[in-house]
Amino acid sequence: MHSNTAVDPYFLAKLSSETAEFSELKNEIEVECARCHIPLASAQAASEGYKLTVSEGLSEGYDYHDFAIEGVSCTICHQIENKDLGE
Repeated sequence: MHSNTAVDPYFLAKLSSETAEFSELKNEIEVECARCHIPLASAQAASEGYKLTVSEGLSEGYDYHDFAIEGVSCTICHQIENKDLGE
């Protein structure tokens, strides 16, 4: 289920509905949704100093499109830090 967060038809329909109803807030809505629905691409964009919209992330021309369509990857939440790992 996590891997489909970017391409889930219900999510895309709801996003379309919300951005149509609140067109003046389209970018803000998409940036907020991107944080959870395309987190790898969103985190990469943030590390480069900009806020990614869902539309931009799902665009096939976007550099990190593969990250975006991966949805919620295991590594976005489950990471092992290089400390206290023993010998």
